[in-house]
Amino acid sequence: MNIIFDFKIFLQQNYGGPSRYFFNLFEYINKRNNKYNAFIISPVYYNEYLNSSIFKDKIIGTKFPKIKFTGVLSNKINRLLSNFFIEKKQPSLIHTTDYQIYSKKKYPLVVTVHDLIHEIYHKDFGKKNDFRPKEKILDIADHIICVSQNTKRDLIKFYKVDEKKISVVYHGNTFQEFIHNRINPIFQFKYFLYV
Repeated sequence: MNIIFDFKIFLQQNYGGPSRYFFNLFEYINKRNNKYNAFIISPVYYNEYLNSSIFKDKIIGTKFPKIKFTGVLSNKINRLLSNFFIEKKQPSLIHTTDYQIYSKKKYPLVVTVHDLIHEIYHKDFGKKNDFRPKEKILDIADHIICVSQNTKRDLIKFYKVDEKKISVVYHGNTFQEFIHNRINPIFQFKYFLYV
């Protein structure tokens, strides 16, 4: 089974929560499961996480320096080339990394909703009460992942999405890896840090 993560978030962020989330999913799938192959198709990307991957052969793309005014051109290049590479890989599904739509839907589509900050606090973003930036992608998605029960409730409230289409999957962490990689532990006993 081939799973594709698209270019969108890797073109938007050098670092950040959403790009790290998708990068970690990509790495975990490839490390842990022989039945699934995850690929990131981002012909042009700015993201630093992708350079650190041990699965560089499963990242289709090249890192470019982020220079002013390159966003529109990079987006066009990615849109054109992504469709070509997606067809080559024949994915079982595409997990989109952002809410914009750049091509006709041909494969099953999964989308993750992290929060509804833009909808809830629309005034802070200079938007009207009926601002719904995720509407189109949610309409065509085959499945939606929400990162919490609260996000799921907000999603249903603002978008009237069928609950059967939604799964709540809490964010994992790489804390164990962090602890195991430390040379000098802070304490000599087990502890839990809550912030």
